Amino acid sequence: MKRESAPLVSVVIPVWRPDETHWRNCLASVLAQTHQPLEVMVADNDPDHGVAKKVVEEMPDDRLRYLPNPDNPGIFRNLNFALRHSKGAFIQIFCQDDRMLPNLLEGQLRALDLFAQAGFVYSQWHAIDETGQRVNTCEKNAHPYLYFSAEKAAMNLFKYGCLPGNLSAVMIRRQLLEVNGFFEEDLRYASDYLYWATATRHGGMAVCMEPLFEVRRHSKQASRVLGADLWLQEAAPIYHDLYERLPQELKNWKTRMYANEHFGQNAFLAVIRQVLIDHRFSSLKNLHHLQQPPFSLPAILFLTLFSLRNTVSLFKMPEVDFYADSELPLSHANDNKEPRHKLINALPNK
Repeated sequence: MKRESAPLVSVVIPVWRPDETHWRNCLASVLAQTHQPLEVMVADNDPDHGVAKKVVEEMPDDRLRYLPNPDNPGIFRNLNFALRHSKGAFIQIFCQDDRMLPNLLEGQLRALDLFAQAGFVYSQWHAIDETGQRVNTCEKNAHPYLYFSAEKAAMNLFKYGCLPGNLSAVMIRRQLLEVNGFFEEDLRYASDYLYWATATRHGGMAVCMEPLFEVRRHSKQASRVLGADLWLQEAAPIYHDLYERLPQELKNWKTRMYANEHFGQNAFLAVIRQVLIDHRFSSLKNLHHLQQPPFSLPAILFLTLFSLRNTVSLFKMPEVDFYADSELPLSHANDNKEPRHKLINALPNK
């Protein structure tokens, strides 16, 4: 970005036994970013594997820092390990298999410039396969940036789930890390969803509608390996908290039925499918999470029987709409000027 004093951006990458080709492509895309200054924190969750360190050493660059973390603590503990070593005013999280487009950091920073109340921003992406070929292309939106106040961001996270969808999509302010803390390390699946939900207690959410990186889809991704029971166990309490934070006028039977039809029914069917395929009958105990508001297991059973196996939607939540609830910047200010979208930063100084 063209500024008199550009901020340091930390790219934090938690790594675990990466494929050498994918990992090399990932690091090359990070080092090719148009924004400077930059530091890259590589937290290796299995140093004995050797590939992560080998590639870093074969790509000598003063911006790279290799951090062995031999305790094999899991992705979110490893991510926190990298965060604790980072120094940037802004922090871009990234995953070992994905690839940045050259202007990812620049685009994310521009969004946080435009919207001073946003504690974090996430961008759109293209999907690539194991060979690096694009298999799903995300089209640009007419509005390159959107902003949601803290309340509206929480409402959208309730309606649509974990909106960023991927850790690689998100850049956070250092200030958010100071007030919101680190990621919950006891969660294996939904710690990122929990983090974005709690972040909206401190500030808003910005969205870069332009695809700025590529997500690699393959069978070994954690999101495809972890069980449906774990997904339900970790995500259901987050929905419960977000429901409690809804404006009073939205905490009604229609909203509860919407949650049952979408998250509730999907979670129920996923657990039943897991039991039938893997014979993991112990997973059934996690269905008790669907008895806490806004969920009702009897309502979910009814919807499962009478909504044509989730092919028909009976309930909607029109009061919350991703595009209608957003704010647009008054202008796209030059990088070396103050943004004209006047907002007071909601994040308190520590």
